[in-house]
Amino acid sequence: MIKAFKWRNLIDYIIIIFCLNILFTEEKYDTYHISINTKSDTLGELNIDDMTIDKEEIDDLTKVCLQWVPSLFNPINLVPMDKDINEMKMVSYKDNNPKFINRIISEKELSLNYYTSTLFNKYELIFAKERFNRIFNLCYFGLSPGVGNYTALDYNETNLNRLDNKTEISSKIFSFDKWALNNNNSIDILFYFGDQHEKFSSDKGIIGTCNTSKEDSFWGCSFKEMSFNNIKTSLINEEKKFYKIYFSSENHGVIFPQTFKDEFNKITNYNCKELDTKEIACQNLLKSNNSFPLKLIDDNMIITIEIDNKYRFNKEKDDNQYITNIKFENVDYFILPLIVFKQFHIQFNDKNNLISFYTTDESILELKKEKDNPNKEEEQKEEQESYVGRVFLIIFIVLIILALGFGIFWFLKKRKNSAKNNINKYNKFEDEENFQDLNEKRVF
Repeated sequence: MIKAFKWRNLIDYIIIIFCLNILFTEEKYDTYHISINTKSDTLGELNIDDMTIDKEEIDDLTKVCLQWVPSLFNPINLVPMDKDINEMKMVSYKDNNPKFINRIISEKELSLNYYTSTLFNKYELIFAKERFNRIFNLCYFGLSPGVGNYTALDYNETNLNRLDNKTEISSKIFSFDKWALNNNNSIDILFYFGDQHEKFSSDKGIIGTCNTSKEDSFWGCSFKEMSFNNIKTSLINEEKKFYKIYFSSENHGVIFPQTFKDEFNKITNYNCKELDTKEIACQNLLKSNNSFPLKLIDDNMIITIEIDNKYRFNKEKDDNQYITNIKFENVDYFILPLIVFKQFHIQFNDKNNLISFYTTDESILELKKEKDNPNKEEEQKEEQESYVGRVFLIIFIVLIILALGFGIFWFLKKRKNSAKNNINKYNKFEDEENFQDLNEKRVF
């Protein structure tokens, strides 16, 4: 009986420890590895190439493309025309020939068919395949918050909303960690998908934020000024509104609006010029460095981004080492690729409509004083309420576990005492019988 009691106590202890371990594990996101090829003359795209699953056991959309480009401008998954997807389930829409334009991938209008399948052996998603033309040859994992130019889609069918509604992810949040610049012909990045990374709830680094628009289908913020070498220029467009600055992950191209060319020339002291290829070369600025800094300024922060020599991470050529990825186009917005934020851990939060930047380097991220930040008090209040809520939830769950543990202990202890009482009662009964036997022998 004693041995059984000890074994039960040990099992209960193991169960409690296991439950506590699960409760206090904060990582609710999935972690994927992204690599960028630096072996060729031009820098490769971001590729989610480590699915943490056995490639031989893949039986879903992942087998169509073993590498996926995270796409901030796509709401769903997109695959080229030549991919074999005959086994996938097709989705019908009222529009028999739904089309869309995604200028990051192609300026041509694309005609698509829609399908459903799982991705990464985990997520049940909708994806689109090009119908008639081979305009692109990469597979894109959609991360944009809205439907965008996919007119046939419903808002709840986008990757983020679909996974959130089905509770396949904890929250509509994902992030890209600081880039690891290696010497082994690759750049490595960790991609966290499905919840907030713990860095953005800690007090160990510097965190800057900018607000996105709920009505916007793409990830973007507005900044008030751009600065280089302490020369500032306003980011107000011809309509007297602040330019929208969108973020992209599909390639490394930096797009500036044509209307901003004069201002850019002023802050760079006319050290950059446009080539026949429409690329921007900045000879004096890149003469002794592989990049030059530009600062983006708003009411909350001053963040420093890097504009690289186009061949910084590849085979440098003497006649091309001053060429950047900047191009001026007839658009009314900026597009900044993730490569200009490579020194930051950058997080996209569709739950709170925020883009956040984390670093421990004070030289590239300066937070303004609280009196200059009208949103600071509200942000701190939300963080405090969220923190208090988590604390109370943890305390509540711990109390339940302790109560269950006490209940189990009390039950086992009562059972043990009951067993002892039965033994004593049995012994007492035997003693009485023996006493009666003695009396009977005396009588007879």
